[in-house]
Parts: sequence; structure tokens; C-alpha cells
Amino acid sequence: MNTIRKLLLTALATASLAVSSNAGTLYLWDGLGNNVTVNDNGTGDNAAGLGVINWGGTMGTWTVYISSTGTTTGSLSNPTIDLNVVATGNGFLGAYYGDIGFGPSNGSVKATIGGTLVANATVDNNTYLYQGNNVTPPGYYSYQLTGATYTGNPFSGTEYSSINEAGPYALYEAIYLTHRGFGTSSFDANLSVPDSASTALMIGLGLLGLGLAARRNKVA
Repeated sequence: MNTIRKLLLTALATASLAVSSNAGTLYLWDGLGNNVTVNDNGTGDNAAGLGVINWGGTMGTWTVYISSTGTTTGSLSNPTIDLNVVATGNGFLGAYYGDIGFGPSNGSVKATIGGTLVANATVDNNTYLYQGNNVTPPGYYSYQLTGATYTGNPFSGTEYSSINEAGPYALYEAIYLTHRGFGTSSFDANLSVPDSASTALMIGLGLLGLGLAARRNKVA
């Protein structure tokens, strides 16, 4: 029993480890030739350390404040990426955040978004997967996971998909905000993937424990 207990404790410790630092990228554009690119821990990133990108400033007619996370939550098999946006302006704004090094994953995918929009504004929440260890620019992906358009004040929604990837793979969120008048919109978008590897490990160890216990009782 002590051996089984040690194995289970080791599995729990492994499953709770934070994700290793990867290479997140934040990209903003307005469709008029203005854009901003911020790499994790690079120029323009106001967050200390790896795993979080914070950026605030102006781009074209927009004033934007963004916080994005990818490598500080979840695990490599159970990644969670998050994009928080506060944007003031008029017209179109695209916000993209991607991160790499995930897998293996097998199960459902959950994409949530919620916040407030100015009158007559819309926001498209799209999530994508790239089969490779590379954060691709917007428009390049292996397949789309989820996609939905929202309006209203406040608004919220949840979309589901599935994934079966050995990895390494990249995930990214692409948010398209359209204002039909000057104002401020704010929202938080989150994408999460199940931790199939840790679950399988725990099930396997549980079955091993039952088998050893049954064998001990039989011998006794």
C-alpha cells in the first residue's frame, strides 16, 4: 500500500505542475495598415516574467489595454489561454493571442467569452489549433475549433469542440471587434482543453492499485 500511495502522490504532484514557459505572441490590427506585435517578455510587454503579456497604448484610432495568459495556467495537456481586452475607438479591431508547446490532449474544448459592448457593436470569438510547435500569424491554422458572433450589453457565450492531438501543437484566439460608433467595449475570452494525460495516468494507477490489492488478498 505504501508503494501505491507514493505512486498516487507522485501522479498528483505531476498533474499540478505549472506549464513550462513557452512563447506567447500578441498581435493587434485594425484593417487599415496599423498593427502591433508583442512577444512574451519582449519589447512592449509590461508583464514581468514569462507566461503573461500585458500591453496598453494606441494603434490608429484605437486605445487598447490587453492582458493575455497562456503558460501560467493549466498544464501542457490541459492548457488554458485567456485574452482580456478593453478597447476604445471606432471601426474594426482584431486581437490575436497564441501560444505553443501543448499536448497530448484528447477530449472536449471549451471557449467562453463575456463582457460589455457599445451600442450596435459585434464581437466574433474564434479559436484555432495549429498542428506544430509554432505560433502562426492570423489566417494560418490547421483547423478551427470554435467560432461565434455576439452582441448586446452585457453579453456572454460558450462554445464547445473536440481535440485529439499528440502534440506539440499551438492554440490561439482571434477576436474581431466591430464598433459602428465611438465607444468602449471590454470582454474576457477563455479557451481550455482537457487534461487527458493526467486523467489516464490516475486511472491507470488506480487500476494498478486495485490489482495489487486483489493479488495480496488472494495470497493471504
